[in-house]
Amino acid sequence: MNTLDDTRKKTLALGLAAFDAAARRRRLIRRATQGAAVAVLVLACAAVAGRALRSEAPRLPAYVELIPNDAQLTGELELANACERIDRNDGLLLVIECARPPASGS
Repeated sequence: MNTLDDTRKKTLALGLAAFDAAARRRRLIRRATQGAAVAVLVLACAAVAGRALRSEAPRLPAYVELIPNDAQLTGELELANACERIDRNDGLLLVIECARPPASGS
C-alpha cells in the first residue's frame, strides 16, 4: 500500500506542479499589487510635496492695483468722492456714510 503505481505518481506530480504554479502566480500578483500600491503612494506624495513647495503667488491681471494700507485706501475713496466719512474701529475700516453718485445723462 505504501507504493504508488505510475499513473498515481504522474497524477500526484501534475497536482503538485499545478499547486506550485498557482502559488507562484499568487506571489507574483501579490508583489505586483504591492509594487503598484507603493508607486501610487510615492507619486501621490511627490504631487503633494510639489504643490506644497510651489511658492509662486497667483498672478493678478494688469488692471488690478493692490492698496497696501488704510491711508492709501482712504485717499482713493476720497478722490473718487464716493464716501463722506470713513472711520477705523478695532482694526476695521468702516464706511460711515456714502453719497449716491450723481445721475448721468439727465
